[in-house]
Amino acid sequence: MPELPEVETIARTLGPRITGRVLAGIDLLYRPLLRTGGRKRLDAVPGRRVLGVRRRGKMLLIELEGGRTLVFHLKMTGQFLFVPAEEPRDKHTRLVIRFEDGRNEVRFRDVRKFGFLLCLDGEPESACDELASLGPEPLEIGLPDFARILKARRGRIKSVLLDQARVAGIGNIYADEMLF
Repeated sequence: MPELPEVETIARTLGPRITGRVLAGIDLLYRPLLRTGGRKRLDAVPGRRVLGVRRRGKMLLIELEGGRTLVFHLKMTGQFLFVPAEEPRDKHTRLVIRFEDGRNEVRFRDVRKFGFLLCLDGEPESACDELASLGPEPLEIGLPDFARILKARRGRIKSVLLDQARVAGIGNIYADEMLF
C-alpha cells in the first residue's frame, strides 16, 4: 500500500516530467474513481498548464493553472505510469492524462479499484475534508509536538500513528517498522 515515502517518490519523479506541460484532456475510464465535483470540473481541465506536483499525507496533488487541483489517493494498489502515448493501455488503467504535445501520457492504474480522484477549485487543503482533516506531516514536527500528540490520546501507540488526523501519511507498514 502506498504510504508517505512511496507517494513522495511518485511526486518527485512525476513532477519534473509534467510540470510546465499543457493538458490536452483527461480520459476517465472508470467513473467511480472521480469523487466530489464530478465530470464538469474535469471537462474544464484541457488547456491548463501543470504548475507542480506534490504530496500531502498519502495523497498526490497535481496543481494546475487557474486554481484547479487534481488530488489522487492511491489506496492499496494505485500506481502512476508515465508512458508513451502509443503504448497499449492495460485493463487496470482507470484514468489517462494526455498532454498537448502528444508524446507521453500519465496513466493511473488501480487493480483493486479502491483509489479515488478529487478535482478541486481553490486551495486544496481548505476545499475538501480529506485534506483539511489531516494532521501535521511527520517530518515537519519536532519531538515536543510528537510527544503532545501521543499524550493527547489514550490507547495503543500504533492506533495513534495510523490516525491521519494526528499525523499525516503513516500507514500500517511504516507504523509497524517504527514500533519494531
